[in-house]
Amino acid sequence: MSKFSNAMGLSAPPSTLTTVASSHLIGAKGLFIFRACVATYTLGLLVWRSIVFGPTFFDFLTNLSWTGITIFFLLGTFMSSAYLRSNADPHAMPKWAITLYETLFSLSLSLSFVVSAVFWILLSKQLANAPDVGTKFALANTHSLNFIFMQAELWLGRIPLPYYRVVFFIGTVLLYAGLVYVRHYLGGAEWPYGFFSLLDIKANTGRALLGLLLFAVGLSLFFTIGWAEARLRDSIMARKYGKDEQPSELPTTKSIQ
Repeated sequence: MSKFSNAMGLSAPPSTLTTVASSHLIGAKGLFIFRACVATYTLGLLVWRSIVFGPTFFDFLTNLSWTGITIFFLLGTFMSSAYLRSNADPHAMPKWAITLYETLFSLSLSLSFVVSAVFWILLSKQLANAPDVGTKFALANTHSLNFIFMQAELWLGRIPLPYYRVVFFIGTVLLYAGLVYVRHYLGGAEWPYGFFSLLDIKANTGRALLGLLLFAVGLSLFFTIGWAEARLRDSIMARKYGKDEQPSELPTTKSIQ
């Protein structure tokens, strides 16, 4: 049971601000700069895309994922700033805020796998058929940089990824699918993605339910990849830097002041 609890992350001690705002590789200040730069870029592109898409912006999982990543890096910038301003106080933020931030990390990381894989495997023809350079730029950015940014955060930071959060991830994506069904059946909205027609419950209930089941299995596989990466990162960093709560290269009170 202890091995199962460890694998699921159920027995891990509660995270502190140190856990989510420090870095073995680039230090707390470096992580703050990285997050601030990414937050600025993602926010700018988010505003531009929301203007271009208008009311249909949130119909697409890509845009929802990009919104989540933007919020994640904005909060990350705030977390890092609070950590530096508090002279590396691990308890400068409440536990609920740390938990919320870690949950958003698990969702953003997992969605970056899904969005990038689905686009480049199934929908990449949209890039060739894009009407202008700006549209091609936006499509390529939101289906590649989302993955790159989250991979960088995963390996530069120390945010844990317990496996039990797979339930939240799958539930969130299925909730999106449920809203797509509601808007299509009750509001007459078009399917945001062509493959949703294969999941049409009214057309073929059995096929749709089987498709949704396979979809959930696929989501769990994507989450497992991120979880395995986080485990590998933690193992490498533990061997190289030890398991101390506060990395030795973090700024001291004097250096921050």
